[in-house]
Amino acid sequence: MMSSGTAPAPLSVEAASLSEGREATSDDRIGQEAIASAEGLLPVIVDLIVDGVIQAGSRGPIASDLRAALRTHPHEAFESDTINLDSLAVIRAASRVAELFAMDRTGHDDFLLMSRDAYRWAALAAQALSINGEVVLRTSGSTDAPKRIVWPIRELIEEARAFAARFCPGRTVVLVPTCHLFGFVFGALVPAVAGVPAVSMVGRLGSAVARDLQPGDLVAATPFLWSDVIGALAASTAPCPRITGVSSGDAWPDDRWREIDQLETLTLCDVFGSTETAAIGLRDGPGPFALAPGISWSAPAPAATLARRTRALPMADRLVRVAQSSGPDGFEWAGRSDDSTTVAGVTVALADVRSVLTAHPAVTAAACRLDRRLATPRLKAFVQVAGDGNPGVVAALHAACRDRLPAVARPHHIAMGPELPRGPSGKLADWPTNPTDD
Repeated sequence: MMSSGTAPAPLSVEAASLSEGREATSDDRIGQEAIASAEGLLPVIVDLIVDGVIQAGSRGPIASDLRAALRTHPHEAFESDTINLDSLAVIRAASRVAELFAMDRTGHDDFLLMSRDAYRWAALAAQALSINGEVVLRTSGSTDAPKRIVWPIRELIEEARAFAARFCPGRTVVLVPTCHLFGFVFGALVPAVAGVPAVSMVGRLGSAVARDLQPGDLVAATPFLWSDVIGALAASTAPCPRITGVSSGDAWPDDRWREIDQLETLTLCDVFGSTETAAIGLRDGPGPFALAPGISWSAPAPAATLARRTRALPMADRLVRVAQSSGPDGFEWAGRSDDSTTVAGVTVALADVRSVLTAHPAVTAAACRLDRRLATPRLKAFVQVAGDGNPGVVAALHAACRDRLPAVARPHHIAMGPELPRGPSGKLADWPTNPTDD
């Protein structure tokens, strides 16, 4: 029991629907009641706690051990020897839970620190979700500062129901945290509406994941994580179970579909979308994406404006509209549409900077971004070169930039390596700079 007070009683699904000015339907009850339960939300709570502990810089158990302990002992007190969280980590974790379930609107945030175990937090989250009918999800922050995106839970349940009908999973297996949109949909919502078990394998090596897969599994991972799993499946001497994969976080490279074809027991669906848009396109092989359920074009051809229901979607990507042999037009991804930045109040086209850098015969690719550690942010660059490179390359690149670019567009620091830095999702990632090289 809580140490004091009583948490606000949850509204019924009918009450939540009426507060939005509409009648509750049977689909609302099936979907929202399935997810708005302590059991359904416990995986999300576990991932939020781990995320909060990492952000707090806690010296407690490492993430994989903490996840395992919370899943195995959800009723165990946070301060126990099994969980072993300090007060700062608990406060940071509580903040993450309160944010995602918008508890500031319902008053449930007052009760989080009175409840000292993961299951009770999941019960509070279920109550808040029943009242709010919304979740607040963060963007990854890999290409910009993290943003908070509010999603009506009924829209995400509609998406999850479409995926459940398409894939008919025996269980769902997620390799990505459920506190982000992709993991939340496939690790919490799809199993809830499909009535199947959900298994988190976050933080496990591809060989361990491959060993524990079962026939009929629906596996959700980023392209980066899929590389490890596919390699393990291909190398395994044991019979591979027939599974379905879902990839998101970046478009699946066209030259890697051959890997899927060679694994006769794996079928992969490439899901295109973002935290701001949710799923907007699907494809089962190389070529254009078909529109995801609930997505439509909101402007005549050749415009590439997409909408969910009647709401236009914010697009940070360039999409080329492509006619399909049947059904509505699909699209091809043509890169991000915001390939520019501002330096000292001046807009700089990053493509122009990369063009100067890749003109050098030793450079095969380049990336540019702002170095925000400076009082006045300037551009920095990373160039991909063969082997260890030649120190003279950097000097030559600085000289080329001085000759061909205005001062605001010249990188103040240029690093080099055999590959461009990328994060777990395969997206370009940040890299450190050496202050002594400035």
